[in-house]
Amino acid sequence: MEQFGVSRPTLREAFRLLEADQLIEYGGAARRGTRASACPDAAAPLFGLLLTWPYHVRDVYEAAW
Repeated sequence: MEQFGVSRPTLREAFRLLEADQLIEYGGAARRGTRASACPDAAAPLFGLLLTWPYHVRDVYEAAW
């Protein structure tokens, strides 16, 4: 939260979105924490999207901040 300057609810929502895409396994802070997914197939569609984008990831990052 401190590194990116976001609130706790924003971070929780980001975890939920990553979990929905099966990129992480989110157990919640009180349970077992967050772990990266061991399933490379989950990331393949997102990497494919990035490869077809006419934008560089850095441009998107800079536009967001």
